[in-house]
Formats: sequence, C-alpha cells, structure tokens
Amino acid sequence: MNSPDLKQRLRQKMREQRRSLTSEARQLSAEKTCEVFKTWVTEDLFPMAIYLAFDGELNPQKVINYCWSQNYPIYLPIVIPDEPQLEFAAYTPHSQLVANQYGILQPQVENTVRADTLRTLLLPLTAFDETGARLGMGGGYYDRTLAACREKPNVVGLAYAFQQVSRCPSEAHDVPLDAVLTEDNFIKFG
Repeated sequence: MNSPDLKQRLRQKMREQRRSLTSEARQLSAEKTCEVFKTWVTEDLFPMAIYLAFDGELNPQKVINYCWSQNYPIYLPIVIPDEPQLEFAAYTPHSQLVANQYGILQPQVENTVRADTLRTLLLPLTAFDETGARLGMGGGYYDRTLAACREKPNVVGLAYAFQQVSRCPSEAHDVPLDAVLTEDNFIKFG
C-alpha cells in the first residue's frame, strides 16, 4: 500500500478515535495538557500560533487562556481562499471570529502575518511518531506554509497521547515536528 493510502487509513482511524472521546475525557485531557504546557513554556517561544479545535482535536482553549493571562501574544491560522499557505492573525479575547471554508473559526481581520514572523507554531495533529513525523488533516497547509519560511519557527504538535503511532507515514514534503505536547508529557525530537 502506498504512502497516501496509509496516510488516509491512519487519518480516518485517528479521527474516529478522537471523535469517540466523551466530553469529560476531552475536558480532562485539555486540563492536563495545559498543566504540561505550563512546565514547558517560556517567554522566548512567543509570539505563538495556536489553533481552535475542530473535528475532535485536542482543545487548546485552556492553553490559550493561560497565554492570555500571562500577556503572551497569540495568533491563529487564517485560511485565505485560493491561497496555498496559511497566514496568521492576532487573537485576543475580543477577536471577532468567522468560519472559513472548512467550517473552522478564525479571526475576521485584514492584517495578517507570515509564519516566519512567529517563534512557535502549536499545531493540531492526526498522528505522530517517535521520530517527529506527523500526520495532519491532509490539506497540506502547514507543510506549504513552513516550506515557504525564510526562518522556520519551532513546530510543536498538540495531540492526545493515543495519537502516537509506531510509524507515521511521511513523504519528502512533510515537515517534521520539533516537539509534541500531549496530556501526558512534552516530547522533544532530534
């Protein structure tokens, strides 16, 4: 079976597993992840892009709230129709959000920044392995965005611990993780 087929099967399996979690299990994982985040985070990792949970992804809202309480600058990814790369917009408690073409909420703004102006991207995962290989949702937005960076930010995945697999299928264009943060721990690669 070729890599795209393996990716699609693994993506489907992990998405089903994420969706099957109870709201209590999701809440507990979000709280535990925020506690792990607090042990890892330092001021020099900002400005940081985070995401808003979609399709059963580990919800980073507690992490975002913690960052806001520390006055750390947070950005969210912006999908611009017909553009292959993500842009990023500042995100505050007062940001107006709208759904993009995928139904994912993002700030309604005109001013965006490129990924290479940020220090860290905290991004959602479908799966990851012990080498830092990662599997996203399949759109390729983060890979294209990171490939275009003059200076690559820290790439940190945010995932449930069960999303770690023995081997994550990857291709030459897939950008690996520098680290991953789960409800159980922070894992640095390389």
